[in-house]
Amino acid sequence: MATITLTIPDVLLPRVVAGMCGRFNYQDKVDDPANPGSHIPNPETKAVFCKRMIRQFVKQSVLQWEAEQAYNTTHNIGEKEIDIT
Repeated sequence: MATITLTIPDVLLPRVVAGMCGRFNYQDKVDDPANPGSHIPNPETKAVFCKRMIRQFVKQSVLQWEAEQAYNTTHNIGEKEIDIT
């Protein structure tokens, strides 16, 4: 399995994590599954959430690109095959 490494300078790490958490709606408190109507501190740390969002972004980007390519291929074939005059 390949590994992609993203290096963020220590001085910028708080800014990057805060930006990712803000952009992707990290919640400091989540519903308590053991006590409906109550909230507990989010067991997923901001750093773990940030990493998960980066992985999710990459996956969604690849799937979107592949879908666009498939659409373009079939659309171009259809344009050539369907000639309405």
